[in-house]
This record gives sequence, C-alpha cells and structure tokens, in this order.
Amino acid sequence: MAVVAPSLLRATGTYNFDFRLSAAARGLAITSRITAKGAGAATLTQTLQFYDEASGFFIPLTDSTAAAPVAVSQTPGIAVAASDNFRLVVYPSFGQPAPAQGKNMFFSAAVPSSLRLVCVVAVDTITFSVGAKSLY
Repeated sequence: MAVVAPSLLRATGTYNFDFRLSAAARGLAITSRITAKGAGAATLTQTLQFYDEASGFFIPLTDSTAAAPVAVSQTPGIAVAASDNFRLVVYPSFGQPAPAQGKNMFFSAAVPSSLRLVCVVAVDTITFSVGAKSLY
C-alpha cells in the first residue's frame, strides 16, 4: 500500500493529495486511519477526483450505478473515534449502488491512473493518514 497522506495533525481546511496508480490497475482501495481528534465534533470528508488530460483539470469521479460522487464522510454520527479505520473501494464491476454512509464504502467505477484525493477537515483538528492500493 502506498502512502497518499502521511499521518499529521491537520487543522480545518481542504487538503489535496495527488497520486498515481499502476497503469494496469482496474480499481483501488483507499484506507484512512484517524489517530486523534480535537475536542469538537470534527469531520473528515474525502472525495476522489481523476485528472482529465484533455481539459487539464481534476474532475470528480462518479459511481456508475448511481451517478453519485465517489466520496466518504467520517462524522461523529457514525461513531468516529481515535484509532478508527475507514475504507473506500472503487472497482468497475461492483454493480450495486453504494451505501449512503458507513466506515466501508464501495463504488462501481472505472479508475484512471492519475487521481486526487480531496480531504476536507471541518469543525476541529484531526490527525489522519491515508494509503492507497491498486486492485487488479
């Protein structure tokens, strides 16, 4: 598993992490680990984008079964605690809509090799790290 974002304390704000997958990869698994949170009701929302070479911009990756963005939100409502793990898996043939929310989210989409993970920290600080693995 490659490190996308090393474990650091991050204040409220938006953090972009660009990374590449193997050209032969059909999907990916992203694992996020929260190791500490501030005293407030901190949230961490992650959205996956792909690089469009024709336009030169990053564009949100969407689930092919529901046309929804490939995203996961770790909020106190789903029992985020220190030392908590979350997984976001994207593969072209899941064939069913992703659940509305949860610690393990599955999306059906083809995955290009140039990606960006957009992490939004809100309300309070969070210490987290992110790793990504190509799926074949």
